[in-house]
Amino acid sequence: MISEFRRISPLTLAFAAFAFANSLAIGQTKEAVLPVSMEPNHHVRFDNGTVRVYDVQVPKGKWTQFHEHTEDNFFVFINPATLAYEFKDGRHVTRHVKPGEVGFASTATGAYTHRVTAEGDLPFHAVDIEILHNMQFGSDAAAPKRLEPFFKIVLENSRGRAYDIRLKPGESTALFRRTANTGIVAVTGGRVSETADGKMRRLWDAEPGDFRWSEVSEKLTIQNNSVMDEEFVEIELL
Repeated sequence: MISEFRRISPLTLAFAAFAFANSLAIGQTKEAVLPVSMEPNHHVRFDNGTVRVYDVQVPKGKWTQFHEHTEDNFFVFINPATLAYEFKDGRHVTRHVKPGEVGFASTATGAYTHRVTAEGDLPFHAVDIEILHNMQFGSDAAAPKRLEPFFKIVLENSRGRAYDIRLKPGESTALFRRTANTGIVAVTGGRVSETADGKMRRLWDAEPGDFRWSEVSEKLTIQNNSVMDEEFVEIELL
């Protein structure tokens, strides 16, 4: 036994030990599952007990850790990217996204676990709106839909209605009603102003990915006060 052991070179042993340790590390990484609130790339930006909003930023070429989503969630993509998802059950999915694109993930059949990376030159950047305790907002479910050309419905289901809003410099929307429990995400940076119910206008200076929450129902107009086109997404939770 000793003579047989000695015929194995130190380099071979070192390589075998490294390979074994590396396989253990990979296995441990894939087995470790964090709550989404603990995943290092998900930064909580807003939490009022009704919704929790994450600013998700992942450097290019890096993966998030495996994390579990237990609540329904809407998400708005800020950067164009090709995303690769790996699910805990072994599935792999690739998705191409554009700035302002809105997605939705349901947990009606149970929680889901995945990790994600962005392929290409840009980092992964998205805003994730988690509906805590899968609350129902019902009171504004029958609210009339906003009219184009300024409001384009990009996603609609039983949990919410998402509008993409694009304004040229100086351009204003017509008067519309924003329902209570609406999340607002800036896709581009810039300044917009809102004038509600004839009151003094209020300004919002935003960076890409900034978020606001509206708790009240009101009638208002929005104007682009920037020198560049402005895009943002509003999601009415139903």
